[in-house]
Order: sequence, then structure tokens, then C-alpha cells
Amino acid sequence: MSVLVSVVIPVYNSQSYISDCINSVLAQTYPHFEVIAIDDGSTDSSVDILKSFQKSQNIKLLQIENSGQSVARNLGIEHAKGKYLIFIDSDDCWKNNTLNVVVSLAEKKQLDMVLFDGESFVDDKIIDEQTTELLSAYLTKGFKPDTYVRNAPEEVFNGGDFLAHQMDNNKFIASPVLYLYKLEKFRNIRFVPSIIHEDNAFTMELLVKNGKVMATPNNLYRRRIRQNSIMTSPKTMRNVNGHLAVLKRMAEVFCETEDADIKSTINRVMRMTLANCARCLKQIDGDLS
Repeated sequence: MSVLVSVVIPVYNSQSYISDCINSVLAQTYPHFEVIAIDDGSTDSSVDILKSFQKSQNIKLLQIENSGQSVARNLGIEHAKGKYLIFIDSDDCWKNNTLNVVVSLAEKKQLDMVLFDGESFVDDKIIDEQTTELLSAYLTKGFKPDTYVRNAPEEVFNGGDFLAHQMDNNKFIASPVLYLYKLEKFRNIRFVPSIIHEDNAFTMELLVKNGKVMATPNNLYRRRIRQNSIMTSPKTMRNVNGHLAVLKRMAEVFCETEDADIKSTINRVMRMTLANCARCLKQIDGDLS
């Protein structure tokens, strides 16, 4: 098994974390991968750190003006040459066997998409005790212990049925860092550019294209809970606009789809997205009071 995997890493002001991220990729027990790092207009030393890795490692570095994570990921997709593509965020890490597990399963079962689980941890680089306590409280109250655990049967689904199953169990996990997918099958699918919450439309669209998908219960991803991230920051109209843009893309996919069951599932995801948008508005209203 020597198929190439494209690893896409969007980077923005990640000087404190990018070395951990890159090292976790380079430490993979599966050796056949390319790394495509897209610097999204960082103003810190992220680019210098990436260039230091380039001296000894085969890492492709692309640089763009600050345009948002979705634009950076789309650029990574365009430059990818692998049979499979997988994302990792620049402040997160992989387990050493992440690629080996997902590629082996994809090849053995001839899958178009392999989904896996993750775990969250509080930023271990913070030395301020008060901030650490706040993030620990967020991890306890803002996340359930199984936030990134799908509890899906270990069987092959078509993507639409898998999405319906996950919606039935309130376990639709949109995060694109928690799956590997076959590039050629989904090459034309892109993130809605220059918004947040773009993950929801992208992941939904991958699944409703009805590839062969399977989830593994292996916990292969470590997501860092840190200060000033999209997850931990207060909700603003940027969140609302992101949800509305995602809803528009979902509506387009709905109209492009002829299968009534798929339409019904997309409708459910849209209603969930609308509810998330309403919760953002409610929090914004509370912050104004």
C-alpha cells in the first residue's frame, strides 16, 4: 500500500502551535504523504517556522493575503496530488497512527470517505492560571465528553444514509479535520469562501454525493481548546452571516438533488443550521443587555 495522501494545513498566526502540528504529521507511521501548508497572511513568525521545516522536509508552502480558512483550504484542494485528501488545523495534532488507520481502511474497503473520532484538550502552552481555568470550564460546559465521538456502526454506508443516521442520533459532526476522502470523487466540492461555519455545508455536500463511507471508532485527532479561537470567542454577526451563507449553499444542493430521501436529510441539516443561527442571535442579544 503506497497511495499518496495530500495533507492540507491552513495556517494563520499559529507560531505557538504550528511546530507541534507539523511534527505530528511528520511522525506518522504511514510514510506516503505530501504536506501542503497555506499561510493565510500571518503577521507573526508562522511563515518563518514553516520555512525552517522546508529545509529538511518536503513541504509545499503557499502564501496568500488574509482571506479566511475556507479560501486557504480551497487552495490546498486545488494543489493536492494525492489519491486521498485530509485536513489538519495548525493548532491541533494527530496521533502517530492516524494516516495508517484511515488509509488502510479506505484501501481495504474501497471507500470514498473514512470518518474518525477526536478528543479535545486545553491549550497546554498557556501559563496564565486564570485563562487555563476559563478554558477548562469551557471544555467542561461548552463541550460534552463525546463531542467528537460519532458512535456510528462499523459498516459501509452510502453517504446520504450515513448522514441520515447521524442526524437521527444527533451526531452530525461537520468538522473537516475528522475525515479522509477520495480526492477525485469529490474534487469539485469547495468550501463557501470567506465565512466561518463553512464546514457544515462542505461536509454535508460530501456525504450527500453518496460515496461509500465508513466511520472508525479510533480516536485519531487532538483538538486544542485555546483562547480567541472561533469556538471560544463570543458570538457576533460574523457567526450569523456564516450560518446564513451556509444555508444558501445547502439550499442550492437541495435544489440540485432529485432523490427525495436526500432532500429530506438536507432539509433536516438546514433546520439544524437555522437553529444554530438563532442561538447565535440569542447570545448576541444577551451580550447587548
